[in-house]
Amino acid sequence: MNPEIKEFYPSNDNRTRSITFEYEELLQSYLQTDYQIANGRSILEEWHTATTLSTLIEDWSNRHRKRTNHRSGFSLLLYNISSLQTHIEDLIQYICSSNPHIWALTGLHYNESANYQLASFFKSRYTIYFQRGSNRFGGVCLAIAHEVPHRIVSECAEIENLIAVDIFNKNKRYTMAVLYSPPSENLPINILNRLHRYNRKLILAGDLNARHTHWHDVSKNQKGCRLHEWMEEKDNLKIYNAPRQTSTRSQAVIDLIIAPHHMSTELTEIDQLMRVTDHYPVHWQISSLTLEEANQNEVKRIDWTLIKFILDLKQNFFFDTAEKMKNEPTEFVLLYERCLVALQERCTTYHMINRYRPSIPPYLVSVIKQRRQILDLYRSTRSEEHRDSIRSMNRYIQYELRAIKKTQWQEFCLGLEPKNTKQFWNHTKTLLKKRTPRIQGFIDESENRVITENDAMIKHAHRYYSMAFKEMETPLQNPEVAEFKKHMPERLHELPSKPFLFKINDLARSIRGLKAKTSSGHEKVSNKLLKSIPTSHYGFILQTFNKLLVENEYPQHWKLSKMVLLPKEKSTILSVEKTRPISP
Repeated sequence: MNPEIKEFYPSNDNRTRSITFEYEELLQSYLQTDYQIANGRSILEEWHTATTLSTLIEDWSNRHRKRTNHRSGFSLLLYNISSLQTHIEDLIQYICSSNPHIWALTGLHYNESANYQLASFFKSRYTIYFQRGSNRFGGVCLAIAHEVPHRIVSECAEIENLIAVDIFNKNKRYTMAVLYSPPSENLPINILNRLHRYNRKLILAGDLNARHTHWHDVSKNQKGCRLHEWMEEKDNLKIYNAPRQTSTRSQAVIDLIIAPHHMSTELTEIDQLMRVTDHYPVHWQISSLTLEEANQNEVKRIDWTLIKFILDLKQNFFFDTAEKMKNEPTEFVLLYERCLVALQERCTTYHMINRYRPSIPPYLVSVIKQRRQILDLYRSTRSEEHRDSIRSMNRYIQYELRAIKKTQWQEFCLGLEPKNTKQFWNHTKTLLKKRTPRIQGFIDESENRVITENDAMIKHAHRYYSMAFKEMETPLQNPEVAEFKKHMPERLHELPSKPFLFKINDLARSIRGLKAKTSSGHEKVSNKLLKSIPTSHYGFILQTFNKLLVENEYPQHWKLSKMVLLPKEKSTILSVEKTRPISP
């Protein structure tokens, strides 16, 4: 490979100005927007002021490397909703505004219709679990963001008013449980003991109706004393509630968050502005659990027109380079691929967007907040005028939500284009396709642990499949077969030249027949990037391919592929033996 191609020399300001002026007319005629023209002018200046091709490729390839992933602590929301069906609009608006990683609801007044409505609204963001209660006021809900590795605890699946899941973070397993204990029932100590025996790293959130001065309440009750005794027995647990009441009607602190001592340095925060039910929402930042947010708010946009323009403009450079490296076709292929990938990265911009598209329009959000204020007034005054206003606003909100859904559905149906049968069924197939769950962790049975870190998961899978795909020599192997395998590379090299050569129409037809996909392998050259190569480059590409064909050469990096693992079962935490490898 010859990375020091002498097209690149340090240039003075006068030479740079003349080069820019030379291409200005082409920039104005070929590119459409002012942004494209300015970006194209900047790329040409970088091209002609670079010292070597190696430095230019490195600068362009590392242009966006500083976009590092940052870690954030887990946020937990605990809220007694006091009938989900009644307050579902307020709850949806509140969760959209606070956007916690985990939220736990108690006091659902369990209703299948309301559960379905809530789950369908947040299914793109959260995995949501529901459980029935022991009376009509009970029922709990636990929602966990998709990026949080977790699995349901099957041993607790049939217990009323309880949901428990295992959360995996930094190769450690924590158990997150939401529990509701009705006022008329005793504290379920046997369930608490069962959870603690299952995992000492227990995070328990819920409305336990247990009051005690130990967690800043003004009085005690029987359940509070029993819970305090239980916690004294379990020396590793702590209540993280701040000294503020969680009830809107009294000084009671009954919505509790219990976790190990080391879990967080922060106490809970009570949002006393949210006065929809007779409980306040409880927020807690779990500082010891961190989550990688891999630039989830960024959208990548590639200017394919600009890529094609630059390549077309510099065709002579690439043609001369191919001539200089005609005796090194493999090295030229590698160099050309690096140039394409670096140019694509240079013509790529990253835009920050809101993580999730708001599903409720702003005007309706303001109406919901106004209804909330009127509800506070009604609780203090019991005025019939306020009561009538709440009823009329409820009818208006329900009507507007139905109208919004109807409009969205009509727009969706219009976009299907029923006359275009192929596009219609492709779109429908995409919607109805069953999504394969993303693998979030591997169970390492040899060390009795769960691996959730990305690098550790890759190494674990690589180690397993390297052994699985390793060729095993058996004692009964035929000596002639072993001898043939040993000398096969030499025999391939001695084969005569191919009786045919590729033609320009073959190359053009192959590139034209590619699907315009942006996905790529480890070399980062996508079909879309290949289709962006101008036809003026086909000549030296064809010459290089024919050289490889004649000399029986094949670039080594073309023999590599990116392997993707698909789970054989629905669980996202599984052993590597229960995965199926594919190479896209």
